[in-house]
Amino acid sequence: MDRLDALRVFCAVVEHSSFSRAAAELNISVAKASKLVQSLEQTLNTSLLRRNTRRITVTEAGESYYHDIVPLLEEMANIDARVERMTTAISGTLRMTMPLDYGRRLIMPLIPEFKLTYPDLELDIELSDRHADLVAEGFDLGLRIADLKDSSLIAKPLGSYRMKCAASPEYLSRHPAITIPEDLEAHPSLTYSLMAQPTQWLLKRGKEESRVKVQSALQLNNGDLLAESACQHLGVLYQPDFILNPYLESGALTPVLTDWQDRMVHAWLVYPARKFLPMKVQAMLGFLNSRLSDSHPDSTC
Repeated sequence: MDRLDALRVFCAVVEHSSFSRAAAELNISVAKASKLVQSLEQTLNTSLLRRNTRRITVTEAGESYYHDIVPLLEEMANIDARVERMTTAISGTLRMTMPLDYGRRLIMPLIPEFKLTYPDLELDIELSDRHADLVAEGFDLGLRIADLKDSSLIAKPLGSYRMKCAASPEYLSRHPAITIPEDLEAHPSLTYSLMAQPTQWLLKRGKEESRVKVQSALQLNNGDLLAESACQHLGVLYQPDFILNPYLESGALTPVLTDWQDRMVHAWLVYPARKFLPMKVQAMLGFLNSRLSDSHPDSTC
């Protein structure tokens, strides 16, 4: 048995509560992952995990062992990274996924600078609003704009953006005035289909909140296309400022409910594991944080 491999597999299984996800993260078969953990338990003469058809749970001994082992593995990873940094160039392929509009407007303009710094690193970037499974689909790094839910991913904050309501001047001239959030209920709305509740809009004014149920006239899975539709006088939309600002600055759209724009959404860089983080991922994390990040604590999502 390779003791170090067994320790890595055991920690990954604990963190994912799954042999299959741990195996995918470490790029080994589920059978090998299971065999390594069984060998580790035999060596220690104790059960570290409870297995059943529904889930994997950690025994009391396993919980204690995990917390003792993690710092040792992290230190070994740090040592390896320092050696790698001194002896190798950053190369290979970095696979990333990110929302279309955010990536097109904020990330892609930075890529030429990154490539000048790391010319040997190939970038494979997916621009899509879908919620990709980083582990299952082999992505090294993802970018998400959301209030993150609990999962096995590690998240680093990248930026914060204000939600705004807007419509075209012509639309507003032909429809009843919007002076309070509840007025939105009488207007056709342009909704973003990838939101958990596309027709539930949460607006904020200071500490005050208003949750409005709107009537969707058009639902799309892309914020920029929603803004273009609003420019065609189809209704009111509610999107982050990085999407709406160009339309507002040009006058194609007009903000509404300007005193109800205190709700913020956050951008996060997410990746499958903090331990054994490849240098290519560290390079992109550091680069994007230096260009875009504002001050938020690290988080687990």
